[in-house]
Amino acid sequence: MDCDDFKIGFWHTFGQHAGEPREDIIKRKTDEIIKNGWTLWSFQFRKTFNAWRHQIEKLGNPPVFVFCSDSEPAPPAKRVASASATIKRTSEPRDCNVYKFNLEDKWATIPREKIRVPHPLPGEFSDEKHPPSAFYVQKVLSPDDVRSLLPSEWISESEGQLRFALPAPEWFSERKGNLWLSKSLQSRGEIMIRPSKTPISLVKGDRATLQGYAVLELKAPYLAYVGVVPPNELL
Repeated sequence: MDCDDFKIGFWHTFGQHAGEPREDIIKRKTDEIIKNGWTLWSFQFRKTFNAWRHQIEKLGNPPVFVFCSDSEPAPPAKRVASASATIKRTSEPRDCNVYKFNLEDKWATIPREKIRVPHPLPGEFSDEKHPPSAFYVQKVLSPDDVRSLLPSEWISESEGQLRFALPAPEWFSERKGNLWLSKSLQSRGEIMIRPSKTPISLVKGDRATLQGYAVLELKAPYLAYVGVVPPNELL
């Protein structure tokens, strides 16, 4: 693995999830890959899977990486202030029991003795049309892996944790006509990115770098849906 391996990937907002600290998530997912060979890393429903996969295929299916942001939990005062605005979206974390790679596929059972995928859901079971999305992960990169993948000038270390600053990349927008853009990078969610081929001219409000905490390597077909279905439907 070297710097040339990074041709395409994702930027992923990463912090505490379903009440679990991010360092615990990294450790658990690393252990799950050791036991099972792959794991699932959930996030909110996204409908752009086909467009994302097409971009990967156009590059000849190179290694696909997920760059997880260095996002700390919001301070208690800020969480309290925003509680009234988000109360209607409050969901209970539930352990997903199924996964599939396309919406039209049949659900397959998650090997729950090896993999745990907690995800906040508004009801007892998943919405069949809008199930949570997930990365299909084959590796959580070690510090040595990250050092070989990214240029040394991007990397720093703080309190024993490797961190990196990813120069503002180009990002893919299906909504704007399947274009690669170099300005106004959104700050939340999951974004398909690639290294910028030309120096980016930043405008007010744009970010010069993305601050990262961890890197994942995906396994084809890269993206999945996860969900919770009634136990009788698993038979």
